[in-house]
Amino acid sequence: MKLYLFLATLGLAFALTGCKSIGPDTVARDRFDYGEVLGDSWKSQMLLNLVKIRYGDSPVFLDVGSIVAGYSYQRSFSATATGNGISHGFPEATTYGTAGVTAGGTYNDSPTITYTPLQGVKFARSLMTPIPTTALMNVIQTGFPVDQVLRLTAQSVNGLDNRRSLDLGVQPANPEFYALMRDLRRIQNSGDIGMRMDNVGLDVELEMVLRPKPPAAVENARLNVTKFLGAQPGGREFTVVYARCSEPTRRLPS
Repeated sequence: MKLYLFLATLGLAFALTGCKSIGPDTVARDRFDYGEVLGDSWKSQMLLNLVKIRYGDSPVFLDVGSIVAGYSYQRSFSATATGNGISHGFPEATTYGTAGVTAGGTYNDSPTITYTPLQGVKFARSLMTPIPTTALMNVIQTGFPVDQVLRLTAQSVNGLDNRRSLDLGVQPANPEFYALMRDLRRIQNSGDIGMRMDNVGLDVELEMVLRPKPPAAVENARLNVTKFLGAQPGGREFTVVYARCSEPTRRLPS
């Protein structure tokens, strides 16, 4: 009996010490989880700072410097066993035997995340450099509402001023600006708006293209857009550039 118990304890010891490492299983889980969380936090931080800038508040950017995920799993096991024997003490002629098993484990999850405030020259460059028009148009192309994107990022569109903060209060936007945003959103919801990039020498020319022969409601919105932008009524392609004021050509500054 005692021999069986001893063999069982040895088998348990080999089973515990032979468990596979926990490291490989955490790679796929942690990589996607941390990546998703970082992406969501960046989008939330950027949106918050855009709103702060729009209303004259000071933005704060915080970079995630590094992420070190540390795991440890410590296991311990011990077993003791003795066979039968005859006691020569009191009481006399009695058998005895002992067996014991001890096991323990410790799991430790200690990720280390460092944060670095964005400041100095890097902060000034990131804050003062205008958002590239290609970036804005790519955001719109991926499905973000065109009116929300332009209301948060554009100061004016072809002379139509967005709402802006001044020292003594808030200057309301031109009524035509909101009307333009509404019609662009209507065209976007119908799927009749697209972007196109053409290489012109060493530069890249970005164009907003409206599909031909849209439904009647969308065609009415297109006519309103061309009227607000000062373009020809039949215009369906608009070159998008960054400028402080519009030029006497079909352009859509942002």
